[in-house]
Amino acid sequence: TKEPVFPRILSSRTDHRLFFYTSSLHFIITISEMAEKYDVNFQRLKHSRECVGQTCLCILDLLEPEPGSPPPTNLEEKAEDFVNRLVKFPSFDKLRLHPDDFVWSFWEALLDIASDVSPCSPEQDVLVKSVLLLEAIGNNEKPEEKMWKNLPDFGIAVRESWNRSPTTGNGKDDKPADEYTELEWLNLNSFMARLHASQKGGWGPFPIWQLREGLESPLSPKDDIPTPNTRVRIAAEWILRSSHRLFIDSLLHSYSDDLEGPETGRPYHCGPLYSGKSHYSVERWCFWKSRLSDIRTEISEDLHPVLDEAIKTMNTTEREHGERLEYVDDPGKSKVKSKAKAKTRAKARARAKAKAKAKEEIETEAGASSSYTSDGPVAKITDEGDISYNDNMVHRGNAIKAH
Repeated sequence: TKEPVFPRILSSRTDHRLFFYTSSLHFIITISEMAEKYDVNFQRLKHSRECVGQTCLCILDLLEPEPGSPPPTNLEEKAEDFVNRLVKFPSFDKLRLHPDDFVWSFWEALLDIASDVSPCSPEQDVLVKSVLLLEAIGNNEKPEEKMWKNLPDFGIAVRESWNRSPTTGNGKDDKPADEYTELEWLNLNSFMARLHASQKGGWGPFPIWQLREGLESPLSPKDDIPTPNTRVRIAAEWILRSSHRLFIDSLLHSYSDDLEGPETGRPYHCGPLYSGKSHYSVERWCFWKSRLSDIRTEISEDLHPVLDEAIKTMNTTEREHGERLEYVDDPGKSKVKSKAKAKTRAKARARAKAKAKAKEEIETEAGASSSYTSDGPVAKITDEGDISYNDNMVHRGNAIKAH
């Protein structure tokens, strides 16, 4: 089976593509840079395999600026313009769909559009920002906005889209007619990873499913679908797009099979290569990072820059949180102790100042020939204060005790 080639960067103006084997390029380009360099244009999707049907075509039209109005100048304005037009859209007049039916049809269309947008395309960010805006306006009292409260049926639509993942199967009869291609599957996962990083509730089991398939399971046989390259690439995408959320959930054990109960099918269970417990944890996080290093010989060299970027992202995430957070053995009691630390530092400075003053007075009284010596070592205290020996710190992906 021929492996799919994944585009690194997609310019919607020229549709020019740069691929992973251009390893000198950085994989992650910030949203602001993308907005400056590339136009956002959804109209090219009208001829894609996925974007068919009247609802999908109407959504693509709404994603373009309203005729006669000035075009948006950034991604936020683009999303706001789309949502403003969407909530006013006369679904019954245009599509003969009542509001509830239109909402469901909209989610299906949105997910199909997302599956056709490259991970590095700014269109992905417009779609994510649009969902977040719909979630926010749902709390308003206007009927056309209130219908979006709690994003009705969105979770069901996402779960059904996961049933369309590319699979090996035993033949064509076993495959759904609308099964995603491997590239479309990557695109959809990139969209959901962004949402997981941004939404308050998160999408607990969805990243675990893909991390388990890409990093906790053997990558053989090679002709399985999704192919090893695709599985690893998708696992890396979840890390690249939602590393902070994944790390916090790992620290807090936010989701686990124990919390979900025995009737849920154990959505957080581990893959064959990881023998830990079935929940988010620092140990599982560390296994993922280690696996990203070990897996290089099992996948195409074209993906090595992606693995490097994912490992770098995990290290950066650990460092940023390790500098700010102190967590205890019981994840339920984890919290930031900035006020307590500030008091500790103030007391340490006061002790150091008092000790220095006392020492100075003794030396003055004893004179230059004083033979004063300190009994035992003197603590070296900096302006930042002393470090509590009870602190737990994140170091190279592991929870270690400060000594």
